[in-house]
Amino acid sequence: MNAVEVRLHNYRTALDQAQRYLALALGSAVGVWLLRGPAASTKITVPGTFVEVDWETARILLLGFHSVVALLAAYTVETGARLAEYLKSNSEIASAMHDYPSIPCSPWPVVRLAVPILCLALIGWVQVTGSTAFGVSRFLAMLVPLSAHVTIMMYLWRHPSGQISPVKLK
Repeated sequence: MNAVEVRLHNYRTALDQAQRYLALALGSAVGVWLLRGPAASTKITVPGTFVEVDWETARILLLGFHSVVALLAAYTVETGARLAEYLKSNSEIASAMHDYPSIPCSPWPVVRLAVPILCLALIGWVQVTGSTAFGVSRFLAMLVPLSAHVTIMMYLWRHPSGQISPVKLK
């Protein structure tokens, strides 16, 4: 394997990982949004855990999971963009980058930006309409996902091929 083949393999892996992380981020944001109401007296089991917890604890666990997954997505999208910069010097590979079936490679900007925007809307809704007290923990609960999703949007605004277009590419 030569260096280009290794970078191309790493690029595809980064796109697949980014898609997984974006899906997990959206799923956890929906979970946080579903737990937005007043805490119920019933206990629930958060996926991935085996212990029943109250609603507020479940919301905090999902928000923490969401923040970690969003940061991982931002790192993976940044890695993919860095690899794409190197790979687009080869015109054949640059042309093929349009066709990889993943969210970060979609020719439609609205598809590439939908997940971070939806996540920001859902998490923001929960944080703004939650409680009336605004402390350091609530500020951090808004800042970490916000910074991760803004970073993702900065990288996903530009198609991996390097083109920026408000309409469909190609």
